[in-house]
Amino acid sequence: APSMQNNSTGQNTKRRILLGSVWSLMAAVSNQSSTFVANVAVAQFLGKEIFGQYALVQSSLISIATVAQLAMGITTSKYVAEFRHKSPERANRILGLCFSITMGMAVLGSLAILLFSGPLASSLMNAPALSTGLLLGVAYLFFCTLNGFQMGALSGFESYVRLAKAGVVGGIATVLAIGLG
Repeated sequence: APSMQNNSTGQNTKRRILLGSVWSLMAAVSNQSSTFVANVAVAQFLGKEIFGQYALVQSSLISIATVAQLAMGITTSKYVAEFRHKSPERANRILGLCFSITMGMAVLGSLAILLFSGPLASSLMNAPALSTGLLLGVAYLFFCTLNGFQMGALSGFESYVRLAKAGVVGGIATVLAIGLG
């Protein structure tokens, strides 16, 4: 009987990993393909030089958001997955702590851009005119930072269907936002 239980548990784990991988792949493909489509359209509309400036601002904001996340998405995912069944109150405390850290870093990163967009654009990008683009991207930076935490929390709870749905909605929103912007 113990070997049957271990085999059953092993099969269940494999199934969960497979389903999680499929849903995560769907979310990633949806999100990345919509970003690609939007960027191709923007490149056609703006031309090479202005699109290059747009891409520089966008990649800078993504880089800053990645640093601001402090790997809280991965941390949240690991600890929520580990404690959600055996110690839900501990998982809840960890979730709250990770959210607080992420929120603080999102605010700090946004404030840094608000305060230092001029020097960043002038010194590091050698393009003072990009300061405006950085300022316009503050909200993007803020929500991009929070998104990493939220994806980690959903992964920790194995809510892969919700992650996939969020990826589809995010992809559509990306195309609309970039198109309108």
